[in-house]
Amino acid sequence: VFARALVIPSDGERTVQLILSSDDPAGPSFRIVSRELPDADQGAEEIDPQGEWVVHSQGRFFSGEEAPGSSSGIENMFPDSAARERFIASSHRRISGREFYDAMRAHRVDLGAQFRAIDSAWLGENDVLCRLKDRTQDSNASSFPSEAVLLDACVQVMGGVHEYSRANTLIPTSVRRFRHNCHLDPQGGWCYIRFADLNESGHTSLHADAWLIDDSDRLVAAFEDIRYEEVPQDALSHLLEQEE
Repeated sequence: VFARALVIPSDGERTVQLILSSDDPAGPSFRIVSRELPDADQGAEEIDPQGEWVVHSQGRFFSGEEAPGSSSGIENMFPDSAARERFIASSHRRISGREFYDAMRAHRVDLGAQFRAIDSAWLGENDVLCRLKDRTQDSNASSFPSEAVLLDACVQVMGGVHEYSRANTLIPTSVRRFRHNCHLDPQGGWCYIRFADLNESGHTSLHADAWLIDDSDRLVAAFEDIRYEEVPQDALSHLLEQEE
């Protein structure tokens, strides 16, 4: 669950911790928490060592078939190379990387060059196939681990291809299950997304499953049931200002 945005102020710092725990009877868990650091002119005597830690994300670890819903078979639902060729040939629209990130920017999501890992996207009826950039040939590639950037790209996809109001921003709020199988070569790979609208108790939200695949048709990672919510941009800006 993504409980709260982690905002790094432009003129300040935050201490961030990843906390791993094995004490819970339900199984190992993790939390990502942060605490604001004092301003440069704030004396050490003013720092509260017991200051409040804010929880930004939390979840549980499972091994293999122990994971809830592991029998869903999602790991086997991604397209192989032949199926990808057919998908591209039948796609009703191709979006270039520039068009994709222009669309993100129109919704006030302006990613730095080092996080723009999507080279092209092809749209289907309720699915999307993306070619990811070769990080070894990308002059904008940073010191961030390539695989982390490419995993992040899988979560970005719906923000750049889904049609929704320009006055809103699409925010991921949770992932039901994430499975990591192997490492991805930095020379790139593919991301395949299957999505649908959900109506629960009169509230409509977007959910998607995502697969990160290498050129040899190996499944690198799978995201099951990523939930997204549309947030008005004015409300989002106000929230981020408060977080700073």
